[in-house]
Order: sequence, then C-alpha cells, then structure tokens
Amino acid sequence: MERNYDELISDILIQLDVIERRMEKVDTRLNLTIKRVVRIESQIESMSKKQDQPFIAFQKFTAMQSNLNKYFLDYMDKNPIK
Repeated sequence: MERNYDELISDILIQLDVIERRMEKVDTRLNLTIKRVVRIESQIESMSKKQDQPFIAFQKFTAMQSNLNKYFLDYMDKNPIK
C-alpha cells in the first residue's frame, strides 16, 4: 500500500515539473507580449504628436495672421489714405 503512495507522489511531482516548465514558457511569452504592447503604444503616441504638429503650426500661423491684420488696421486708422 505504501508503495502506491510513493508512486502517486512521484507522478504528481513529475506533473508539477511539467506544469512549471510550461508556466516559464508562458511567462516569457507574456513578457514579450507586454514589450510589444509598450512599443506599439509609444509608436502610437509619436504618431499622434506628429499629427498634432500641423494643427499647432496652423494655429500659430492663424494667430500671427490675426496680429498682422490688427497691426495693419491700426496703422490704417492712424494714417488714412488721402
């Protein structure tokens, strides 16, 4: 009877070892997946910043154009055409 328990325990230990090896593979795959996700997120952020740059440049241009128009109108008010 005791022999069976020893065999059972050894089988359980072998199965545990196999499970641990599989879990190590899963851990490495999970780490690689996390690294990929982080890299993709950083790429998305950089693309988003690149897409925002023309909009920001347009806003600056519009503000500059508005100031130029204001200065021109002020100049025309002070120096009317005769």
